[in-house]
Amino acid sequence: PRLVTINEYTVEAVPEGTILLIDTEDRPGVIGNIGTTLGVKGINIGNMQFGRDAVGGKSLCILHLDAVPDPEVLKSLEALPHVLGVKLVQL
Repeated sequence: PRLVTINEYTVEAVPEGTILLIDTEDRPGVIGNIGTTLGVKGINIGNMQFGRDAVGGKSLCILHLDAVPDPEVLKSLEALPHVLGVKLVQL
């Protein structure tokens, strides 16, 4: 099975493992900041999907992670510029 739509975003993601859903504004540097924040904490991104409603609008990052982030990491992600929300899903 695959997810092809989440909310209003067109994506293609496999619903398994540890997944982060991150709502963002579509701005330069957002993906880099997310990757750096996870990398500093030793969390590897196994797969990433990105969907947006329009250039410069809102977007959704779907990250499949190799480890479960602790609450401190989630708070760090939520505090990043242009990040609107973070949700952890474990399947």
